Amino acid sequence: MPVQGSWLPPHPKNANMTITLSHNMIKMVVALTAKKSSISINGMDARILRVSYSYQKDNKVNANVVIEVLKDGRPLAIVTTVSTFFCKSTVSKDKMTSEIKLLRHEDSAEPPEAMDEAKEAVDKAMGKFTKGLQVTFKEVPVPQGPFPSQMSDIPVSYVKLNILASN
Repeated sequence: MPVQGSWLPPHPKNANMTITLSHNMIKMVVALTAKKSSISINGMDARILRVSYSYQKDNKVNANVVIEVLKDGRPLAIVTTVSTFFCKSTVSKDKMTSEIKLLRHEDSAEPPEAMDEAKEAVDKAMGKFTKGLQVTFKEVPVPQGPFPSQMSDIPVSYVKLNILASN
C-alpha cells in the first residue's frame, strides 16, 4: 500500500499491494475462536486451553493445541494436538476471505489410555476451531486503500512470529 508522502507509480493499477496483519490481531482472533470452540458430545465436554503456533513456508502454520476433555463433568484427559494448517487469505474491496484447512494432526493424551475415549470430542473441537477461524477472519475489519475499486485479490501476509494465544 502506498505510504503517505511516498511516490505513487505513474499508473496506480501497476502498483503492488499487500496487507500485513499484526501478530496482536491474529493472536486476538485465535484466542477468541479458541474460546468459542468448546463442544459437548456424548456426555463429554471439550474446550481449548491454549494454542501456540508458528508460520512455515507455503502458507502453512504449525500449531500446538491443548484441549481439556471432561466426561460427566470430571476430568478425563488433557490432549495435545500437534497440527499443520494451510492458511491463505486475500482481500477484495473491504472483505477478507480466508482458506484455512487442517492438513494433519497428531494427538497425545494424558493419561494415554483416555485417548480413544476422548478422540471424538477432540476431533469435533478441532473441526469447530478450524471453521471458526475462517468465520472470524471474515469479520476482521479491512481498511480501504487509496484505490478501493482496484483492491481485488490482494494477498494478506502475516508477521512471522511464534505466538502463544490462551483464553
